[in-house]
Amino acid sequence: LATALSSPLAGRFADRSWAGAMSAGGLCLLAAGLLVLAFALRSTPPLPLVGAAMALCGVGFGLFQVPNNNVMLRTGPVTRAGAAAGMLTLCRLTGQTGGTLIAAVSLSMTGEGTIPALIGAALALCAAAFARGR
Repeated sequence: LATALSSPLAGRFADRSWAGAMSAGGLCLLAAGLLVLAFALRSTPPLPLVGAAMALCGVGFGLFQVPNNNVMLRTGPVTRAGAAAGMLTLCRLTGQTGGTLIAAVSLSMTGEGTIPALIGAALALCAAAFARGR
């Protein structure tokens, strides 16, 4: 829900020169939400805290995804738009598969959700550094 609400706002500003900064900021919000979840999951957290952390993750992802997709699709020539969309889909699925693999391995090793959330936050911050460089 938070991603669906933040994406149209991000779409209005995705063509600006600071789309890389908006992507990086979104990834930082996503990392912050994952950190809140990681520390909240060490005990039995109140449900509103979990909901707020997940909403923060959703807003962050919405602010990242729209300008990132915009830059990826507009960078190539119009005649290669289909290839760019295919590459975008390939990158997305590769990231989802890799993230699922990392989460599954860390869950099987630890049996709790704290470590996968911390790994996700670290990876989101690394991606934010690359996004900011655009």
